[in-house]
Amino acid sequence: MPQVSYVGEVLSDGHLSLTAEVKRTLRLRPGERLRVTLARDLVGPDLAQVESLEDLDREALERIAKFRFPPKLQRRMTLLLQKNQEGTLSPEERAELDQVNYQSLIQRARKAHAQYLLSRRMK
Repeated sequence: MPQVSYVGEVLSDGHLSLTAEVKRTLRLRPGERLRVTLARDLVGPDLAQVESLEDLDREALERIAKFRFPPKLQRRMTLLLQKNQEGTLSPEERAELDQVNYQSLIQRARKAHAQYLLSRRMK
């Protein structure tokens, strides 16, 4: 049975959004039941929710450029990566690792963009 891990959104009516890719991968039909493991987004907003960095002042850009994940999350990530190398991740841990990796990519892109804008404003 195929498994899918993704970052979803709770809709205003309390339902979860499912992407077309998730529906296609799992071959979902209306009324089917799913086993779902949920975890709160521990890191921050999705790319679609990120404000335009060009409109931020220097202080806000510097905060983004210096951003580091909290030590507790860094330790958790190290543990998950170690378990992944050992091949001992549970499906729930795999989903958590995928989510944190995704959020890490977003944060790195934001940091790089903030650093670029700061360097451009210095000229």
